[in-house]
Amino acid sequence: MTEAEWLLCEDPLAPLAYVAARATDRKLRLFLCACCSRVLEGTPSSRRLFRGTYAGSFQQLERALGVVEQFAEGLVGSDTLAQARRDAKDSEYVPGSIDYGGETGLDYEAATVVAAGAEHLVPGDVIAACRRASASQSASFSEEQRIEDARWQSMLLRDVFGNPFRAINFSSDWRTASAIAVASEMYDAQDFGSMPILADTFLDAGCDDTDILDHCRGAHMHLRGCWVVDLVLGKD
Repeated sequence: MTEAEWLLCEDPLAPLAYVAARATDRKLRLFLCACCSRVLEGTPSSRRLFRGTYAGSFQQLERALGVVEQFAEGLVGSDTLAQARRDAKDSEYVPGSIDYGGETGLDYEAATVVAAGAEHLVPGDVIAACRRASASQSASFSEEQRIEDARWQSMLLRDVFGNPFRAINFSSDWRTASAIAVASEMYDAQDFGSMPILADTFLDAGCDDTDILDHCRGAHMHLRGCWVVDLVLGKD
């Protein structure tokens, strides 16, 4: 894979395979949790069905996903993670749930949570789980929906893993109290609307790295695991 292919790719599987072997478990897990959350959000009609007829299973999957995220952050142990995997598996097959190309919608979420919840992630399993969570694997989705879903995952991948073809020398001088405060608030709230403000704190501290500044100020997707926020907070 080349840098141009990484930056322009609209299908996440090849770039994910490129970084999976060298990425930390935390980043891989947060990436998969975000993919799974998007599937759980679904369409308005699917949300009504999940939260109505199958509300119990939907909530069970949401709780399991939350545990996986907590495990990624080191907040719960392997026993709690194992229970979350069992809870997700219990929700896997729900008769009459929404059909995504011959497989139930809840099967998609449960399988992805279970795959993402392994105590030690295997690159091949990560790629399979990403594929599993993608609408591109469902014949019931339109071509437009499949393209949009793949683009979304690709943008998320670049937000989490940055550009593996460029080394970032993040100066400790840029990790000011203001930068840490802004980054921490966004991370805890899972609201990254203050990324331009984070760029301002970098500038005030003398940051001249265009990759960092452009990522903060550009029209990028930002979620937990964002490579710039992780640099500020000292997360791997």
